[in-house]
Amino acid sequence: MKIIWLVNLAILCSFIKVFEIPSMIPIFVEELDFSYSQAGMFMAAYAFIKCLASLPGGSITDKWGAVPVIAVCLFFIGIFGFLGTFGSNYDLLLLFRILVSIGVAFIFVAGVDAIPKYVPAEDVGKGIGYINGSLNVGIALT
Repeated sequence: MKIIWLVNLAILCSFIKVFEIPSMIPIFVEELDFSYSQAGMFMAAYAFIKCLASLPGGSITDKWGAVPVIAVCLFFIGIFGFLGTFGSNYDLLLLFRILVSIGVAFIFVAGVDAIPKYVPAEDVGKGIGYINGSLNVGIALT
């Protein structure tokens, strides 16, 4: 059951990291002089990158397992999320957001993969429900 906690905590943290962007758009526009379309690209990049990174994320999860992928990607999100707090160069901040988005995609795929492997068969639907709940709690907290 500890793995389910890890999965849900990772999902929660990663979606907090993703959905911090909408609340930061005024800062990007007013303090960093980005246009609204540039600021909006941070969320567009997340959505696009998550689509592109999901298949490789699934392949890597199949090869390495869900727990190592989640652990490495949490570290990945932490590093590039932290680096993204320093600086005002648009291209660099967008690159960090893309790298964070790859980590989020891998965590989500690995999390969904972990549920049927670590949750009793009769509770798999509940386990996936937990993931969906954690995702939305992460969004709501931001």
